[in-house]
Amino acid sequence: MSIWYQLNVTAIAADKTAVAKFFNLNDTWEEVRTDSFEFSFGGKNAPGLTFWKIAKQNPDLIFLVEQQIEVDTVQWFLMRWDQASGTQQTVFVQDSGEWNNSINKKIWEDFKKANPSLPPDNWQFKNGNEKHRWRMFFGDFNRSAMILSQASQYEEMTPSAFEADVDFDNAPLDEE
Repeated sequence: MSIWYQLNVTAIAADKTAVAKFFNLNDTWEEVRTDSFEFSFGGKNAPGLTFWKIAKQNPDLIFLVEQQIEVDTVQWFLMRWDQASGTQQTVFVQDSGEWNNSINKKIWEDFKKANPSLPPDNWQFKNGNEKHRWRMFFGDFNRSAMILSQASQYEEMTPSAFEADVDFDNAPLDEE
């Protein structure tokens, strides 16, 4: 049996210097005018590229990753390589699929504070609002760096599904 993976990655930098390094370009206004970019890749039975090595070679970038596994499971996580400790820093943001729906509790609270004007349907995952504006929220390099530096405080996940969302196909039938 094969499993298909797809990673959609947003790379976030403090400034254009890290972007220029990633693409082996000169750090000039003529060649680089952005502090972020996106790329994606996939593969059968593995993501297709050794992503941790890409992160290790680019410690000045923070990566927001949307990983899709067999289209059933979507996981969002934030990661970077920390040169000081020589370790990969990772914070899971959201995990959704047919059987699991959870969100990082501390990030969720921060997200709601940063976006108080979003409609209530967004908070309740209704009407197509399952996807949150993670790219906009984590696009602030300093915020993302702070979260990763305090990764141990961002470990708790909380269920994000409501009872109405749960599949009751396996529930006992009512006796007649």
